[in-house]
Amino acid sequence: MKSTIKVYLTVSVILWLLMTSCFNQEAKKSEQLEQQKLALKTSITSLLQSDIKISGISNGDCTKQAAAMRVLDLSQCPSEFATAYVAHIHAWEYAAKIQRARAKLNSDESVQDILISEGLKEALGTDSNPLIDALEADNELKKLANVATDRVTETYNRLELIATRYGASLPH
Repeated sequence: MKSTIKVYLTVSVILWLLMTSCFNQEAKKSEQLEQQKLALKTSITSLLQSDIKISGISNGDCTKQAAAMRVLDLSQCPSEFATAYVAHIHAWEYAAKIQRARAKLNSDESVQDILISEGLKEALGTDSNPLIDALEADNELKKLANVATDRVTETYNRLELIATRYGASLPH
């Protein structure tokens, strides 16, 4: 009888130790998961704050905006957010391309070229109309600029959705 009690007590102690060990491991896993979530949340919040600062510094220059965004470190962000941020950079790069094209079209040099072409057209009696061509190009670039603005907005909206899923703070 005494040996049965000893076996019973020994088994009980072993089971208790195993259960305690399992509970401790689960608690550690839960704590690690919470730390990872906090780190991801913090990295997203920090990146979005840096993004807003860049917007203030670039003063509407899309090329500067995109270049500064490319320098930001995405390595600590979740891959879903990092991928969406790269798409946002691409949207800004597209906007920069359109912005540069509009600036070139509206530059003094371009206007002079148009006026010279217009003068040559009259002198040579050709049917081409460089002024109308330039106006049509400007209208097309305005449409593309609107598309670019929409892309930037759409990609940023996606970033906000992902950020909120991770509990990150959105900049104001």
